[in-house]
Amino acid sequence: MMACTALVGCGGRQQPPTTGTCHPGREWVPPAQDENGQWRDGYCRSTGG
Repeated sequence: MMACTALVGCGGRQQPPTTGTCHPGREWVPPAQDENGQWRDGYCRSTGG
């Protein structure tokens, strides 16, 4: 059994950070939950320019 910690906490999984750093010409796509309730990681995508 895992003990509660300041890093993890006791309230279950927290939402991942919604900000990120990308290279110029790319934009941050924040993490999101899929249809099964699982978190997908955020990522950088091309802005097409």
